[in-house]
Amino acid sequence: YGTINNSSYNFVYLLINRLSSYLVEHLTDKSYIILNSSYLEIAQFLGTTYRHLNRTLKEMESRSIIRCDKKNTYIGYRST
Repeated sequence: YGTINNSSYNFVYLLINRLSSYLVEHLTDKSYIILNSSYLEIAQFLGTTYRHLNRTLKEMESRSIIRCDKKNTYIGYRST
């Protein structure tokens, strides 16, 4: 009972919620996230496609929730 059935979890929660949880788990003390996995691996872990993951990341970035560059993802980003 201590483990979550990943497929049930993926079915119940929207990708943006699952992705947010995943990002918070990888948050550093400096408000950026270091992802050691590829987007394809992250998509597989979250039970979605690479394309859907990419769209969701871009949506989060357009809403100023995150900011992505080539090496890091920054959380809580607000444009000035």
